Amino acid sequence: MKGAAALAVAIGAGCASGGGAPGTFDRLYEAGDWVGAASAFESDSTLHFDERALFRAGLLYAQAGSDVYDPGRARAVLERLTQRYPDSELVGPARVVEGLVGELERSSELVTSLRTRIERLEDGTLPPGAMALFRAGIALADPDASLFDARRSRRNLEQVIRMYPDSEYARSAAVVVDLLAELGRSADAVAALRRQLDQLKEVDLRPTVPPPPPPPPEG
Repeated sequence: MKGAAALAVAIGAGCASGGGAPGTFDRLYEAGDWVGAASAFESDSTLHFDERALFRAGLLYAQAGSDVYDPGRARAVLERLTQRYPDSELVGPARVVEGLVGELERSSELVTSLRTRIERLEDGTLPPGAMALFRAGIALADPDASLFDARRSRRNLEQVIRMYPDSEYARSAAVVVDLLAELGRSADAVAALRRQLDQLKEVDLRPTVPPPPPPPPEG
């Protein structure tokens, strides 16, 4: 991926602010406390002038299904990074994440439209158990929902498709299953970018091993 390749050479921009011990935002981010990290970012205006913090915050808000998922905020934070630091090596990855956020938004809109269409299908084609599977599959496919779980959604919907292949529900389920493949790639890409950034931080903070002393002069 182009953005991942750009991130792989971002070691110079990968240090936390000042290159010292991580602050509250970094500690919460690294602990996986997305709510706490988002709160710390919003309450500390100095982080809004830190390219690494901006990128991390963009990743936070781009995490579909998390309590802080906010595609509009993710885009705003990442745009601030690209505008203020146009020469940063994090700009390429930031633009990749912006594109992924756009995909998630479009997917959410499609799920919403499908849900509206499905609500009109109440024709008794499916028995209660299969209907429950179908409804759960649709609910779990929505990136805006806190229950977002692409794997469980796909499993439920594929059961409906197998059991009732000729129903309108199966046709709608097939659309969502195809959508989930795209969502999965988007979510995996965001997660991969986050992992790479974390790996860069580990490199940045790793103690430097001093070179061995020169050999004593002969004679």
